[in-house]
Amino acid sequence: MEIPTAGILSGWTVHDMMQGEVVTVPATMSVAALATLLSDLEISGAPVLGASDKVIGVVSQSDIVRAVAERCGPGGFASVSAESSTENNGSPIGEGDVSSFFHRTNGELHRALGALALLPDSPLASMTTADIMMPARFSVRPTTTLAGLARYLVTAKVHRALVMEDDELLGIVTTFDVLHAIAASDPTAE
Repeated sequence: MEIPTAGILSGWTVHDMMQGEVVTVPATMSVAALATLLSDLEISGAPVLGASDKVIGVVSQSDIVRAVAERCGPGGFASVSAESSTENNGSPIGEGDVSSFFHRTNGELHRALGALALLPDSPLASMTTADIMMPARFSVRPTTTLAGLARYLVTAKVHRALVMEDDELLGIVTTFDVLHAIAASDPTAE
C-alpha cells in the first residue's frame, strides 16, 4: 500500500490506502475449507463470489464462530479441543462456553478455527460459505474520501469495505488501513 506523503489527510481517498490484492472465496466453498483458508492466510474475512464471479457477499471469522455457536448450542465447544501446542497450552478451543472463544488473540482464533475445521465431526462439515455469509456488499468507491470511509464504516458497523466500481472488485479497505493512514500522517509519530 502506497500512502501519499504530500498533502493533508483530508485529501486522501480510498484508492490511496486500499489493498489491491484481495483473497476471494466461492459461495460453494465448505465452511471447513474457509476456516482453514482464513487460518492459513491469517486474514479475518473475504468477499464471496457467486457463479458468475461477481461479489455476492462477505464472510468473516465471526460468521464462522456464530455458525458453530448456533449449531453447537450452549456448552457445545466443550467437546472440541485443539491439539497440544505451545501457543494455546493445549487448552480446549472453547473451554466450555461460546464466549470464551471470542476472548482470544487474532492468531489464537485463527488456529482454533483451523483446528475446528479439521475435526471429522465438525459442525462446519455440511455448511457452505453461502450459508453463513453476509449477503450485503459493504462497498465504497475508490474516490471516497478518508473521512467518508470512516463515517461509512462506523455507520454500517463493519470493519472492512470492498472497493467497487461498476460492479468490479478493485480492492478492500479495512479499519486497520484507516488507522495506518492516520498514524502515517502524524509527523511526530515514531
